[in-house]
Amino acid sequence: MALALLALVLLAMAVSGCVDLFTNKEVVSEVSWHGRVTDAQGNGIANATVTLHVLNDKGEVYQRQAHSTSSGPMPGLYSFEYIDLRDGADRAYTTCSVAAGNVTLSAIGQVRSLLDGAQSSTLGVDGENVTVISYEGTVDERLVLS
Repeated sequence: MALALLALVLLAMAVSGCVDLFTNKEVVSEVSWHGRVTDAQGNGIANATVTLHVLNDKGEVYQRQAHSTSSGPMPGLYSFEYIDLRDGADRAYTTCSVAAGNVTLSAIGQVRSLLDGAQSSTLGVDGENVTVISYEGTVDERLVLS
């Protein structure tokens, strides 16, 4: 009887907002995407604009842009760090177009999961459950302009 009464009191407090019995926050560590823009012969393409298209089950959530590197030992490298997985975003693909004289060369990458290698753990922090999701590695790809 006392246990049932205690359960009813806690439930009433939870419904009223006095006690949050069902708090579970989620923290995503880091998701990143790296690649290289090249021509068909494997030569890096400098200063190319690459667009990352981040998707969920309903379609595109948002886009980000980066430019490929123009110097260093491997021109054509690009990177997207700290990709936000808001609104159920779980996969992405990249596109790139480069004008070469009167011709425009373009590439479309494959849709890839942003969640591969995910590991999660739940920790109790200040009375709240916090789920920490961490990702091993990153997405690496090569965009070949044609």
